[in-house]
Amino acid sequence: MYNQEINTVYGYSNIRAKSILRNTLLFNYRFPIVFPDAEIGPLAYIRNLRAGMFCHYENIGSETNLAEPKTFGFELRSSMNLLRYQPIVDIGARCVFVNKVYNQNPILELILNYSF
Repeated sequence: MYNQEINTVYGYSNIRAKSILRNTLLFNYRFPIVFPDAEIGPLAYIRNLRAGMFCHYENIGSETNLAEPKTFGFELRSSMNLLRYQPIVDIGARCVFVNKVYNQNPILELILNYSF
C-alpha cells in the first residue's frame, strides 16, 4: 500500500462506503457575492459573503459515470471579525446532495475556520 492521502468528497464521513476509496476527482468553484464591510455593533464586522458550487466524483473508472457525481451541492460563507478581535473568522454552511444510488437525504455541514 502507498502511504498517500486521497482527498475525499464532501460528506464522505456520512456516506456508507460501497467500495474501497481508490481515487477522486473534485470540481470546486467559489465566487464572491458581496463585500458589505458592515458592522453589527460590537459583535461582528462582516468583510464579505461568498458562495460556491461543487461536484465530486469517487473511484473514476469502471464504477463511475461522469454524468452522475457521487456528491454535489453548494455552500455559503462569510469572513468576519468577531467581538472586535483581529483574527478573521470564516463562518458558513454547505449543503451536500448524495447520488441517488445511496438513497440518502441531503447533508448539512457547518463551517467554522479562523486564522491569525
